[in-house]
Amino acid sequence: MIIKIVVDNKFDTPILYDGGGDRFWGVEYFKDDEWTNLAYKESGGFQLTEENIGDTCYITFYERVPLAELKPGSSLSNQWSQKICPFGTADPAEPRTVRYIESGRYRFTFVYGSGTTNNDSFRLSDSKTAYSNSFIIK
Repeated sequence: MIIKIVVDNKFDTPILYDGGGDRFWGVEYFKDDEWTNLAYKESGGFQLTEENIGDTCYITFYERVPLAELKPGSSLSNQWSQKICPFGTADPAEPRTVRYIESGRYRFTFVYGSGTTNNDSFRLSDSKTAYSNSFIIK
């Protein structure tokens, strides 16, 4: 099943977001009465992939890029097939295996802001996070 992700800027001003890498959104899962961002889970984190389930995949490192701007009234869209190339904890050069994300309760996140920090133009100074409704993956 394909999940469509859409972010609309309904503010009167532009917003900044991290548009580098393989996605502009994040995903959290709900476990033990707590939301956890998969990017920060010790053995978690993943990249998107369009490879087939069971295929070999490798973690891709992206060059740091400046924050992207989303103008008022504009939208971002993406889709996710629920297939991932997991980070794991091993050597990044080691191959991984494409799989579907585990069953559970999830929600999407979108981090945005209006400015950058004084000493790092790649980092939001006033980051806020928008959350989707939660959903179940079986």
